[in-house]
Order: sequence, then C-alpha cells, then structure tokens
Amino acid sequence: TNLVSALETSSAEQSPIKAFVVLSDGRETSGSDPVSVSRRWRDLNVAVYPVLIGSERRPKDIVLDSLDVPPVAYLNDRPIARVTLQAAGFEGETLNVVLEQKDGETQTRTLVVPKSDSGLPPVVMAEYLLDATKIGRQRFTVRTDVLPGETRDDNNSRDFSLLVVDDKAKVLLVEGEARWEFRFLEAAFARD
Repeated sequence: TNLVSALETSSAEQSPIKAFVVLSDGRETSGSDPVSVSRRWRDLNVAVYPVLIGSERRPKDIVLDSLDVPPVAYLNDRPIARVTLQAAGFEGETLNVVLEQKDGETQTRTLVVPKSDSGLPPVVMAEYLLDATKIGRQRFTVRTDVLPGETRDDNNSRDFSLLVVDDKAKVLLVEGEARWEFRFLEAAFARD
C-alpha cells in the first residue's frame, strides 16, 4: 500500500475533503513516512479512517527472487550461479534447492529457512558451480519443491543458460619503431 500518495492527492489548505477512508493491508511500501502526512491532515481537521483488508493468515510462498549468473564463460572456467529465494511462512523448515543441467548433472542444496525478525520474508541463498567443460550454450533449471500450504507454485523455478566460448583474441600491434611500450604490450598479450 502506498499510503502517502493516497493522502497527498489533495493537500491544499482550502481542500473540500473532510475525510479519507483508506482501504489497506496495513503495510506501507512507498518508503515515505505516512505519519507526517496524516498529521498534516489532522491539522486541517480532515479525518483519516483506515480499514484493514486481507487475510488474517500470512501467505506462505517460496519465490525464486534473483539469479546471478554470468551470461558468458570461457572454456574450463569456474562460473558460479547465485540463487536467492524468499520463503515467507516457512521459517525453520528445510528447502531442497535443485540445479539441473539439461543432459547433465544435478546439484542439490538442502537449506534451513532462517527466522526473520524484520517482518520481511526470510531470505535463503545457494551457490552452484556450473559446468563449463563443453563449448556452446549450456541450459539449466533451478527449482525448489512445492511445499504444503504454499500459495503459488509458478514462481518456484527459473530456466537460464550459459554460453561457454573458447575465443582467442588476435591482436595486431602496429608501431613505427619498437619502443618500450610496444615491447611491454607484446609481452603482456603473449602471456595472456
């Protein structure tokens, strides 16, 4: 709920508004301070009536929140996939986070969802070493099992790919004479 934008819609001194009825789930998501805006309306003798709506039970949901994977890796490199999950309502429970490579191996991480004191869903993170031993596009799926009581099950998996290349750079150095910079660059490119 963005309470601030609702309360600031007409904040003029001579406003004809006498009252606001705010239907809200009670969570302020704008990042602003709704109390200071409400005080301005109070000073203008405008009433604000909050009506809480929504379920009394907190929804239970596992969300594959973010996936940090390099788009390209060199042959025999060691790329890492970092997976971040939000596990609202599953504090203290065990999650199996699975990384499946198409036509390849499967890696499973068993993680316990921590308790969250902040009111935000607890965050669970897992890292996987990806296979970069074959040239070409490698396809992967990261997923978790659907747990009992979960609100949604369409956000528990995500597909991604990694392009493995074996490119060697060809560099042409052109110099009128072989100065020290030329020798330095030639040696540096020969090493790498």
